Amino acid sequence: MSGFSENDVQRAAEIREWLTKEISDKEEELDRLRKMLNIVDALLKRSSFKPASTITRQDSAYLYQKEPTAALETNRIEQVDESVSAQKPPVSGESPYTKEASHIEASEIRELRRATDSLLLARAEISSEDIAITVSDDLSLNVNTPPFKTFFLNRILDGMKSKDQEKLRKGEINNSTECIDYQIFSDDEGTLKSIKVTNYRERERLQDVISTMTWVLSKMVEKGSQQKHG
Repeated sequence: MSGFSENDVQRAAEIREWLTKEISDKEEELDRLRKMLNIVDALLKRSSFKPASTITRQDSAYLYQKEPTAALETNRIEQVDESVSAQKPPVSGESPYTKEASHIEASEIRELRRATDSLLLARAEISSEDIAITVSDDLSLNVNTPPFKTFFLNRILDGMKSKDQEKLRKGEINNSTECIDYQIFSDDEGTLKSIKVTNYRERERLQDVISTMTWVLSKMVEKGSQQKHG
């Protein structure tokens, strides 16, 4: 006799299944964080030819014209992610690597906090169809402060839009209303209030939007602090 009852064995099996899924989820999140780090490193490497303080507006525009488009960056990331996901064995039941976002049946609230001190940056209300991110009332961040437009909008979100437009041309998406889109909400002074991303459709994109927005807001807060003390 092993000394374990049938209930003990059943409970152990359930715990094992939960642990397996948790490990898979954490591995997926770690992979995505590494990919985000690679994108940021690449951006910093390309812009390191001049100190930031010496780059004029004209230089900055030329710099972004010379860099690869967001669509190419996003394509490479998602191709790698798909190949990695295909190699991982599924957990019993629904695979944690499913791309569809339909598993989010009701609204989910996530707090976006700065990694260094847990400063509350924003709150994200997530449904299976859209992501509504509202900036914290304690922050006053201008939409023109980098890297909001230059990186988050031009590279990440516009890159996703470009890929969806390509899928639409190939017939992989049936209707233009299914393509990802976004809206920016700000006041008359350009203070960022919120951003709404619609038709993200894939869980990988959800993680990209949340992770990138957290990093971007953190950098905007830093730049705002530097300007106040400059």
